[in-house]
Amino acid sequence: MSLSCKRYIFALLLLAASTLVGCESEVAGGSNGVPEIVISTTKFNVGGKGGGYVMDYQIKNGVKGVLPEVECLSDWVDIEEVTTMQICFNVQANDKMEERTTRIKVSYEGAKDSHVVFITQREMVLDIFTIDTPELTPDKFTVRWTPKSDDIVYIPNIISTDYFIMSGVDSAEGLITEEFNYFLSVAQNAGLTLEETLTRTQKIVSGTTSITYSGLMPGSKYLAYCYGVALNGNDYEITAPLHYMVVNIPMQELSNAQFDITTTQLDSANVRINIEPKTWNGYYAVQVVPASSMYYTEPGTSLGTSTIKAMHTTFFNQAKNSLMTNNDIEQYLTISCYKGHKSLSMSLAPEEYMVAVFGVSSNDGGIPMMRTTPVVAYFSL
Repeated sequence: MSLSCKRYIFALLLLAASTLVGCESEVAGGSNGVPEIVISTTKFNVGGKGGGYVMDYQIKNGVKGVLPEVECLSDWVDIEEVTTMQICFNVQANDKMEERTTRIKVSYEGAKDSHVVFITQREMVLDIFTIDTPELTPDKFTVRWTPKSDDIVYIPNIISTDYFIMSGVDSAEGLITEEFNYFLSVAQNAGLTLEETLTRTQKIVSGTTSITYSGLMPGSKYLAYCYGVALNGNDYEITAPLHYMVVNIPMQELSNAQFDITTTQLDSANVRINIEPKTWNGYYAVQVVPASSMYYTEPGTSLGTSTIKAMHTTFFNQAKNSLMTNNDIEQYLTISCYKGHKSLSMSLAPEEYMVAVFGVSSNDGGIPMMRTTPVVAYFSL
């Protein structure tokens, strides 16, 4: 074999060896740079029922056969499998009445930085009970609770949303605890067990239950709720989480009625207010609002919704408190309200005032309510 031929074969062998070395280095990946983690997303939004999810990823300049380290900072997310391209994880169903967030941390040996993916899960899915309001008016409303199974024993109830502001209770667990503290107190005072008390008072029910409520403030909000319970003497166990819906009691529709209002200053501390109904034949209420009140409305300015609601709230609460001791609605209206032309004398401190007049009535024996938009006039002492 000639020398030139040997040299040609030797060159080919060197080229082949060089190619083989290059391929081995690229597969291993350790000599082409610092490893880098690339993930397709930085956040997962998960429903309350949870479920399985897949996260795609890539390791640039990685080492063949070496997988990333994946860990979650919460026990409600399980890392199930890590492959060369995907991370599979499972989110457990949320058993809380509030949204929750955690993080999955992805690390790789030799990488400069780890990668964090946020998992945000909505509150628990409430599907054991259905709550609706087949009747909802300013005077009364009906709440209907329907469990998935008639075998579920549960407690239905409503409560004003103002309760949470005044009590500081801010969770379903807190509401149930406070409610059972009350039930236990009633049971002890009656010399009965908790189970006996709730059974006799029919606080525990099963199957579809409807309850009609009346005498509640129009324009206010109530929480209609229920939860499953098992009772044994004074012990109880919550068998189904608290389900709820917010009931917005509508404001009554107000008609327009005309009242002629005139005032006469008798002296520095006394005024006479003359009222002549023009288009209203029933009872009406009179409220005098000083300029120092937050509900005083400047002359020439229309009454705001909050002012009208405040006037109605004042009247409604006065009527409700009075009727708690005296159930005669007509008697209350006769004593506290007016009919026809009236001339009212009042002694007041020197100040500017707004006098408001509005028609009132009771429907089906319910608490009397504001029925007409207030008409106002102004005077000063």
